[in-house]
Amino acid sequence: MKEIDLLPEWYKSSRRRSISFLTQYIVLSSILVSMLIWCVISAASVSRGQADIDRLKSQQSQLEKEAALFSKYSSLIVNLNEKTKTIRQIDSRIDVSAVLAELSYLVDEKIVLTGISFVAEKIDGPAKASQSAPRTVQSAGAGNDVLLSGDVRFAVRLNGIAREAADVAQLTIKLEESPYFCQVVPLFSEHTGNKNASPSGAEKKEAAEFDIGCYLSNYSVE
Repeated sequence: MKEIDLLPEWYKSSRRRSISFLTQYIVLSSILVSMLIWCVISAASVSRGQADIDRLKSQQSQLEKEAALFSKYSSLIVNLNEKTKTIRQIDSRIDVSAVLAELSYLVDEKIVLTGISFVAEKIDGPAKASQSAPRTVQSAGAGNDVLLSGDVRFAVRLNGIAREAADVAQLTIKLEESPYFCQVVPLFSEHTGNKNASPSGAEKKEAAEFDIGCYLSNYSVE
C-alpha cells in the first residue's frame, strides 16, 4: 500500500523554518543566559578583588606608618646606645658622698680637715673595678680642666691640722685599713705653734699641719 502525502510543500518548508527558528532561539537564549551568569560571576569577582585591593592598600598604609615608626625608634636606639657608650667612657665610677662619709668616719675630733681634692689620672694599662672595693656610681671629679675618658683613677689629697703628729700617723693607718683607699702616703707634716690666751698668761700649744695623698680603691690594674 502506498502512502500518499497530502501536505503541501509550502507547509513543510514553513514547518522546517519554524523548527530551525525555535532551535536557534533556544541556543541563543542559552548563550545569553550563560553570558548573564558569567557577567554576574565576573562582577562578584571584580567586587571581591576591589575589596581585597582596598584592604591591601589599607594594610600597606599601616605597614608604611609602622616602618617609619620602626626606623625612627631604631635611629633613636642607636643614638641612645652611642650616648650610653660615651657616658660609660666618661663615667668616673666614684660616689663622692660615700667617700666623704667614710672620711667623716675615719677622722676623729683630734683632726680638722682644711681641704679635700679629687684629681683624675689616666691608668697606664688595662684596669677593672676591684672586687674588694666598694661599688660606686657616676660622679664628676673635682678640679679637672681636661675631661678624661676610659679607665681613670682618682688621687685624693687631704690637708688638715692635727693635735699632734701621732694623730696624723693614726689617720694614715686608718686610711690604709679602709677599703675605700689605697697607696696612702704622708706627703707633708710640720709642727706649728699656736698661742692661746689663758688666765695664767700666754700658753703655747703644739699642732701638726699635714698633707696626705692616696688613691680611691675602686680599681685594679692587671
